[in-house]
Amino acid sequence: MDVIDRLDEYLTSESAPEESMAISDLDGFLTGLGRGAASGAKR
Repeated sequence: MDVIDRLDEYLTSESAPEESMAISDLDGFLTGLGRGAASGAKR
């Protein structure tokens, strides 16, 4: 089991806070942060 699978398992478990993002939401959020930081650095 790799790190992503373990994270997904935790995020969908009863141990995670109810307002936690799903792994696909987290992926989109982190991608957006990365894209925003990359585009801001070029200015």
